[in-house]
This record gives sequence, C-alpha cells and structure tokens, in this order.
Amino acid sequence: MKILIVSPTFPPDNTPDLHRVRMMLPFLVKEGHRVVVLAVDPRYTEAPKDIYLEQSIPPEVEVIRVKALNPGKTRCLGLGNLAIRSFPFLWKEGSRIVRSFRPDIIFFSTTMFMTMPLGRIWKKRFHVPFILDFQDPWRNDYYLSLPRDKRPPKYWFIHGLNKFFERWTVPYADGIIAVNQTYIDLLSQRYGRRLKARTLILPLGAPSADFEFVKLSLPPLSIKLDREAINAVYTGVVPDNMLLSIEAILRAVKDYNSQAAKPVRLYFIGTNYGPEAMHRPRVMPLAQKLGMENFVVEKTDRVAYFEAIRLMQLTDLLLLPGTTDPGYTPSKFYVYALAHRPILAVLHNKSPLVQIIEDLSNNPVVMLDEVSNAESLSIRVKSTLNILLEDFQLRLDKQKFDKFTDSSMTSQFLRWVGSIVENKQTEE
Repeated sequence: MKILIVSPTFPPDNTPDLHRVRMMLPFLVKEGHRVVVLAVDPRYTEAPKDIYLEQSIPPEVEVIRVKALNPGKTRCLGLGNLAIRSFPFLWKEGSRIVRSFRPDIIFFSTTMFMTMPLGRIWKKRFHVPFILDFQDPWRNDYYLSLPRDKRPPKYWFIHGLNKFFERWTVPYADGIIAVNQTYIDLLSQRYGRRLKARTLILPLGAPSADFEFVKLSLPPLSIKLDREAINAVYTGVVPDNMLLSIEAILRAVKDYNSQAAKPVRLYFIGTNYGPEAMHRPRVMPLAQKLGMENFVVEKTDRVAYFEAIRLMQLTDLLLLPGTTDPGYTPSKFYVYALAHRPILAVLHNKSPLVQIIEDLSNNPVVMLDEVSNAESLSIRVKSTLNILLEDFQLRLDKQKFDKFTDSSMTSQFLRWVGSIVENKQTEE
C-alpha cells in the first residue's frame, strides 16, 4: 500500500502522540509499504527535541515538512495551537502530495485534532479514504461536570471549537482507531448511524524495538538516581486530576520512610513542560505541604525519550498514578512492563487499564473512585508498596503480552487498513 501519514509533530520532536507512527514505521517499511509522513518543521513546533528519536526513523521513509505561523507572533493574539498555526500549510502541501503520490489511505495520528478536518476535505476532493487515531478524546466533556474555576483556561472556546469540528469530521471517516473502547463508545453515542467508519481498538503498545535500541546506544542520563535509597520514577505530565493519586502516594511513602532503614525517593519527570507551562512545578508544592520535599525530585521538562527508558530500567520501582477521569488509560504501562520493574499503580476503578494489568501481569493495582480521598487511599497504597518492595517480581503472561508489542500492533493495523482499502476499491 501507499500510505500518507499526517503527524504534525515528528522526530526530532519529542511528544507522546508521535510514538504510534514512529514505532510502526520500521515494520511498515519491512513489509514493503511506501510511506510518506507529512509533518511540521521542528523550528515551528515548540516541542522538546530528541536526536535519538530521529535516528530511529528508517531512511526509506520520506518525511515532508511544512512551515507554520510563528508562535512568537501569534501567541500575543492568544493563538499557540500548532494545528491551527500549521493548518493552511498542511492543507496546501498535503494536497500536492495526494495528487502526486496518490496514496491508498491517509492516516491522521496526532492529538493535534484540528488537523483532522483535512481528511474530509481531501476525501471529497481526491476520493481518498482517511483514518483517525484517537489517543485522547478530541471533544472532552469531562470538565463540564466540574465548577467553572476548576476548568482549564479558555475551556469554553476550545470545547466549542472541538465540538463543532469533531461533528464536521468524524462521521465522514472510513476508519477510527482508539486506544480503548471508551472513546469508540462515546463517538457511537454522539453520532449513531452517521458513524459508518470501521473501528479498531489499538493501544500504543510495548516498544520492544526501542528497548533493543537503548541496549546499543546507552543514552546519557541527566538525572542521577540515589544509590542509598529505593528509587521510584514517574515520567509524564501531571494534570490537576492526577494530584489525588499522587498525594496518596506521597502520604504512603512518608509513612513508609518513617519506619524504613532505606528510604524511598520519588522522581517525577516531565510534569509541566511546554511554552505555556512556564515550568511551574506540579508535585513539589504538594510535597512541601506534606513535609516530603527531601524525598521528592521533580523535573518539569521532559527528558529525552530513550533516557526515560534507561531510567525505567535502572530504577527500583515505577509509579503509575491515575486520574479521577474513568476513561484515562495511560499507555505507559506497556513501556513500564518491558522494563520488568514493579509498578505502583493507583488507577480509577473504571479505567480500562485496570483489567488490562490484571489480565497481563501479576502486578497489584490500587483503585480509587468518585468518593476517594488522599488520606484513606494512602493506607491501601502503603499496603501495596510493602508488597512491591518485598522481593516482588513482575511476571507477564508472555502469550497475551506479545499481542501488545509494536510488531503485533502494526500487523493488526495493516490487516485492518487493508480491509478498508479493499472495500473502497470494491465500491469503485
């Protein structure tokens, strides 16, 4: 097949939403498919950069980059969104690529959702089917249930924009991928019979090739782990609705350290990066409030992707705090599992990830619900922490887990896409 992939952020950018594509590319090339990636020039993206990520892209893949409006000039107007800043450039260059390359399918894999309406535009103009990848919800109604002062800045505007363009785009898609069933169910409820797309549940999966890459490259570490302590690492953003589970972890570790000969030291990495974050710490104020600042290290900026994997391999314990959003399904579990370290997971009891962890491993999960508070939750976290630190060995069901590796996920993707392309050709 000939596949056009739209991924506005792409290596050397280091953002979570580009890894689906990046992990698939070696296997797509190996199977003989021709791939063109349409991305934004990294000079315009404001994303952290990682040269190791760029080295992991097969040379056979053609990457075409476009400009975007300068964020330094548009931010004063309240416009920082990359999808909006790059939209006219992606539209123009993408149209040229579709005319010349004549792809069998166009695949949008990004959380820059405002680029997805291009799928409907190109389908109408060039009769090429398109697929949308939902790693997060496009229109997120979660914050509507919260008081106005608890909602993100400009939420009313962003929600209205997303609501309109999701409705304008999604019913015309030929295929929809989602990291969990919850997102598919939401779209089905909203659009009913209008939603004619074939669907596929496809978690981001376990990047086994990346762990092999780390063995060969051994990227340098910017963070020093404490040899005199039990090290516990979390990598990722900390939104407001994650602070409940993090506070429970801090309280549990404080209680543990008060009696332990060897204390636990917590590392939170990449908690609040980005141009609008201004590097404000998310965890440290809470740690100071609880008197835990001497046992917490917070780095608001993201570290290089392969450095994060190396840290996962070297630490004693991995942290997986969940949010109060039942649909939250962090894909980092699959990465954590490949590091073969115990995982302190605190997740909403309705999160699909709870069942996934129970099916694939022997790792215990602490569950929260709508009425949980940090103090009572910390008691169960402390009990689980004791189990994990007493010679616990993470065991994976290899037969089941292999279905979630990068190679297996790509094979599922190709079979599914092939059926969409074949169906389209039959209709014509």
